[in-house]
Amino acid sequence: MCAAFAVLFVSMAQQGMAQDTYNIKIAGVSVTSENCNNLSVIKGVTGKAKYDNDSKTLTLDGATIHATSTHGIENRVDGLIIRVSNESSIVSDKQTSIWNMDKEIRISGDGKLTLTGSSTASDDKYNKAVFNQGTITISNCSVEASGGSNGFYGGYWIFDNCNVRVKGGSNSNSTHKGSIAWVWDREPTFTDCAITSPTGAYWEEVEEYEYPYFYLYGANRDVVTDWVVITKGSTGIKSVATDTKTKKCGIYTLDGSRVNNKIENLPAGMYIVNGQKILKK
Repeated sequence: MCAAFAVLFVSMAQQGMAQDTYNIKIAGVSVTSENCNNLSVIKGVTGKAKYDNDSKTLTLDGATIHATSTHGIENRVDGLIIRVSNESSIVSDKQTSIWNMDKEIRISGDGKLTLTGSSTASDDKYNKAVFNQGTITISNCSVEASGGSNGFYGGYWIFDNCNVRVKGGSNSNSTHKGSIAWVWDREPTFTDCAITSPTGAYWEEVEEYEYPYFYLYGANRDVVTDWVVITKGSTGIKSVATDTKTKKCGIYTLDGSRVNNKIENLPAGMYIVNGQKILKK
């Protein structure tokens, strides 16, 4: 009997000391209650980096996140704040610098954040600085981003009083290449800032996979793949909306692949169903 109680006590003690795992990965490693106060214990992380789960804040103070085979940051925290001080960077050799999984992210701070995605990945969806499947706001800070096919790709974007430089890949063979491309539903929102280069840039709405997306085009009517500059205090640019066809029925993944199955039989995730984005839980 005593032995049984002893085993139970040890088991309860071990459970009590179990670490919490948060919904964010840094260089492929889960952030936990054990490593969150000093993320430099993770291979590939240098400088001052920490995560506070109560405020959902990732602080980068002169920090570098360098992932060799995974995303720099894989985010499933809704309402994540990336607070940047001094010059910090997130780099991935084989995937994206930030992969945002259907959540909201705010990047802010008085520093500069450099985001570098892969340019050599065999799967082109990883040749992006940021693959956004949710909403990303860049507010009151400076960001520079580049990727082999795309700088900023997908999702919803809000630019608030910020300075940004972003570049895609002119040598990419991807049909989705572009510095700011495949933006969902509507143009990005600009507050107290605007695109100042290239001159004559405009937003064009195109239909892909039976759903409207927005791409940034240049004055030559080609998708912009060179540096795009967003500057504080500038006026906006015009948009050109093309006529979209009547939406057809069907289920698609966010990568545009048609799914030949019923929605109730699909795994959890985000889908485009009859022209509407649906989150299957």
